[in-house]
Amino acid sequence: MTHRDPRALAGALAIAEAAAQIVHHRGADDPAGVLRRLRDATKDLELRAALELATKLLAQGASPLDFACALGQVEGISGYIHHTAPVALYRWMHAPRDVRGVVSSATASPACAHALRLPRIAGPRFDPRGPTQATD
Repeated sequence: MTHRDPRALAGALAIAEAAAQIVHHRGADDPAGVLRRLRDATKDLELRAALELATKLLAQGASPLDFACALGQVEGISGYIHHTAPVALYRWMHAPRDVRGVVSSATASPACAHALRLPRIAGPRFDPRGPTQATD
């Protein structure tokens, strides 16, 4: 780990747990179950909210682009762990056996003109000066 921020640790733990579920517990057979277990396991409220939104949108059949836009990532995915980890996991869950497709879709830049009709996550937003509260 290169960061001491507890949010970075929470995101890293979610990715590690997802990898363990995929490799050791046939997670590709139940991507929604992996997502629910990750959501239920995290103590980080902001990450939990993003994973809850992912759970809801996955059940509705929303695309990875729709999910990214719902997180407010309309100009591309930020480097903030509570954006990158949930979006990467959602992309995988949308096509758990298509590694090439998941990786190539991750290079597409979101164009979210339709984002206003999607739910947005409420809570802290990334600011390099530190955590702030959302104004939306």
